[in-house]
Amino acid sequence: MLKTDTRQANWRRVNPGKYDAHLAVQRAVKASELDKQSCEVCGVEAVDARHDQYEEPLRVRWLC
Repeated sequence: MLKTDTRQANWRRVNPGKYDAHLAVQRAVKASELDKQSCEVCGVEAVDARHDQYEEPLRVRWLC
């Protein structure tokens, strides 16, 4: 459990499913289990993984 009282720590406490999904994507990209792609709308390389459903943490859309 997070013991700090920062804005980020508070968000993580309030949104555990979203945070877990974020960590799952981060780990999968690092382990080469998930390939980071360009933005599906404009093709830009600087993207973030966006979830439509947090229950499926590795099913993401790459958007800038």
